[in-house]
Amino acid sequence: MTTLVTGATGFIGARLVDALLQQGDIVRVLARESSDCSGLIGKDVVIFRGALDSREDVIEAMSGCDRVFHLAAFAKNWARDEAAASRVNTDAVRNVFNVALECGVERVVYTSTIMTYGPSNGAPVSEDTVRSIPPQTIYDRSKIDAEEEVESALQRGLDVVVLHPTRVYGPGKLTEANSTTILIKQYLSGTWRTIPGNGSAVGNYVYVNDVVRGCISAMDRGRKGGHYILGGANLTYTELFGLIAAAGGKRRALLSIPKPVAKAFSYIELGLGKIGLREPAITPAWVDIFYDDWMVSIARARQEIGYEPTPVEQALAETIAWIRRGSPTEVTS
Repeated sequence: MTTLVTGATGFIGARLVDALLQQGDIVRVLARESSDCSGLIGKDVVIFRGALDSREDVIEAMSGCDRVFHLAAFAKNWARDEAAASRVNTDAVRNVFNVALECGVERVVYTSTIMTYGPSNGAPVSEDTVRSIPPQTIYDRSKIDAEEEVESALQRGLDVVVLHPTRVYGPGKLTEANSTTILIKQYLSGTWRTIPGNGSAVGNYVYVNDVVRGCISAMDRGRKGGHYILGGANLTYTELFGLIAAAGGKRRALLSIPKPVAKAFSYIELGLGKIGLREPAITPAWVDIFYDDWMVSIARARQEIGYEPTPVEQALAETIAWIRRGSPTEVTS
């Protein structure tokens, strides 16, 4: 089985490559010229350099492949060039699907995000949820636009399965895509001392190893055109920090930050970004996201692809053990 992975140098993609190699796949990866592929050195992987929005580059990497995992994404919370998100999260998706049709690929598993469904309104979000609010960020806007590319590809005969991970954490690159693990690390070191509002907002947190297993299960067992939420535990911030404290043996006093205060700070950060001093630590749109509820149901993934997440206590314990062994420092790309 010859498999192409995009986003293979990223948080989830790097672990997916290892899992595919362990099951005997012939693995190819397509990475940008600027991507750090040092983590792939010494592994039985064929590396192609190129751009996902280049038809020629994608054809070179994909020709002869049986299947494709498309994980590459623009996952930043802000960009001075807002079109960058669309180029990676929408235009490149269209190109990957077009080439997959041309190359006769058997199936593409495309990793989207839970953010396409929007926040929950008192009931867990499922794959049948209809988004009730407009896109909040350039990220979810571009991912929502990519859903149209999925439907177009399906109508033209491509077998596509779509995955919607929640807030992913665990061992791996400490990038913006792994921000929950950065938070865990900072909490344990005592450098994280705040909590959004009264701590009652609910998020869903999923272990990276579960997402990787979900990717492979979706490829093997998913329904053509199926969408699957890959989630873990629905937790309030208070519950999350309590579990981190229990697993890490350190309990920190946290300062409650009212939403208006967070919003004011985010506008200052946004202003600094616009004048080029630094990337904003947070934007007003992301404040709204972090103060909203994001409960999910994983019932469909359980039923159709046999998805079963690791208990959160075990996943946090493994993540904290990895951090204490000497995790890599935060990186930006």
